[in-house]
Amino acid sequence: MGMALSPDAIFSLVNAAALPGWLWLATWLWLPAGWQQRTRHIGLVLPTCLALIYTVLALVHLGSADGGYDTLAGVMSLFRSPGATLAGWVHFLAFDLVVGWCITRHGSRHCVGRLSILFSLFVTFVLGPFGLLIYGLIFMAAHIVGTDPALAVQEDSVRHQLLRGNPVLARCGLVLLGVTPCLVLAMVVDPRTLLESNVWLKPVKFAVSLLVYMLSLSWYSAYLTPRYRRSGFVRMFSIVVVMAVTAEMVWLVIAAMIGELSHFNETHPVLSGVYIYMGGVAVVLTAMTPVVGFGLWLYRDSALHPLIRYSLIYALFATFVLTVPVAGYLAGVPGANESSGDPLRLAHFLGTHAMHFVPLVGVALVYGFSGRDSAVVGRARLLAAAVCGVYGLLVVGVFLQAVSGGGTGL
Repeated sequence: MGMALSPDAIFSLVNAAALPGWLWLATWLWLPAGWQQRTRHIGLVLPTCLALIYTVLALVHLGSADGGYDTLAGVMSLFRSPGATLAGWVHFLAFDLVVGWCITRHGSRHCVGRLSILFSLFVTFVLGPFGLLIYGLIFMAAHIVGTDPALAVQEDSVRHQLLRGNPVLARCGLVLLGVTPCLVLAMVVDPRTLLESNVWLKPVKFAVSLLVYMLSLSWYSAYLTPRYRRSGFVRMFSIVVVMAVTAEMVWLVIAAMIGELSHFNETHPVLSGVYIYMGGVAVVLTAMTPVVGFGLWLYRDSALHPLIRYSLIYALFATFVLTVPVAGYLAGVPGANESSGDPLRLAHFLGTHAMHFVPLVGVALVYGFSGRDSAVVGRARLLAAAVCGVYGLLVVGVFLQAVSGGGTGL
């Protein structure tokens, strides 16, 4: 008579067996096309083995366990049994691996970026169906933006400019647009608060802000030369910015999930150490504005009216110059980043949205200009600089008033 394996031993065995399955899926993405074709079904071997183990555990333990599937109380009672709980865990492991295999195969067949697939696999590994949702949003965003190598140009419709000005940034913006309702629903369902605000308020605000930021930059990029946008630097930096946005959102969502402060956390062993590095991530993220601004400056034959063009150029550089110092100061004031009513947040809000407000003023003033001769261009340049300078002084004034203890918040 053989010795039966204990539930603890089986738990350790299946956990150790599942990890190579995920590593294989990640490795398979980087294989040559011929090898991918020959090994495309290997990813199903481990899930099939786990399905066999689940079947045995279900036959042995589920029938004798108390509870059932018809009510929540019944399910909770069912999982009081170690054997039934182990069967449920193996069920998760097997199905998550199958979902990961499907994501990998579908993504490679439909030309989804490998980094996007890897991120989806990671989220599926950690949170199961949420990873499938993330992949679905990535795929739909890629489908909406399209794979046409032609980039949007200044004669195209606004919708086309939003989606094809910079496809990398546009896809990220659309994914954030899909994630935002999930975060809003989490805020509705979850009653937990931190510093008198719902734990999900900050992820929601950042998601909305970042999706506006990404789609705006994609739109503005339609007024850059295709050659500049296709340059290795701009393409690579766009990917880096998307990675920075992803890191920012992952950090905020994890903090909300565990009910911890994302900023100035001195108790959590991970979040307390990560906070200092997130400042660098935010700087990288904001640095896309001068990259687009420089491209606008290079394109002297733009169809944009000179006043609008220079307003955009100055505003994009101002966004970086105003945001980084104000955000840096905010990062050093405990509680400021967690309180929506802190006066410093008005200066931060105005600084980050210089890229929107200053061009709007330029659009409003453009009707006073006619022609495109050198005199008109010179006056447009000076007026745009003046508008941006006044706006910058407004931000600095609000910031100094907040630092001195006066002013009102948002």
